Amino acid sequence: MKKVTLIALSLASLTACKSNDINRVVNDGVDGAINGIFGSSGTVVSATSSGSSNDYSVNKEKVWPHQATKTARDYGSFAFVKTAKNPSGKTRLKFNECKHPRIGKIKCEGYLYEVSPEGWLVEGDSIHFGTHYYTDIVIPAGQYYIKIKGEDVGKEVYATGTIEIAPFETNYINVTVQ
Repeated sequence: MKKVTLIALSLASLTACKSNDINRVVNDGVDGAINGIFGSSGTVVSATSSGSSNDYSVNKEKVWPHQATKTARDYGSFAFVKTAKNPSGKTRLKFNECKHPRIGKIKCEGYLYEVSPEGWLVEGDSIHFGTHYYTDIVIPAGQYYIKIKGEDVGKEVYATGTIEIAPFETNYINVTVQ
């Protein structure tokens, strides 16, 4: 009797984990496959599910770097590789590198939008930023929403998200597009 109870409890616990694990694995796999196939359309594509294993759909999101709008989710990644005091005491943002995970270094261009204390993007004051032009800019410290587009790649790739600029230092940033 103890063995039957132990087996029943084990199966019940495995079933609960199995459903979540399968959903996560399927979502990650579908995201990767869809981004590989549809990435050249200029839209960012992701898979969603309402919970049923047979109910998956594809959502497209057009990314417009020159418009002060947030994307539904963040794409790519941003990393500050270092901050350094500069002799002039100004707050600066410097593009260290932009890369694609399967290509390597690429050219990138985009815009930064200041984020208000309420979390809104400030329109009309976009700041152009990139690896080819505007690589080292003087910028007020604070929080910014950044939208970067990769260039010279066979498909459209982007990085979006919020960054925090440290005051009175040169902030060196690496961007990885998706």
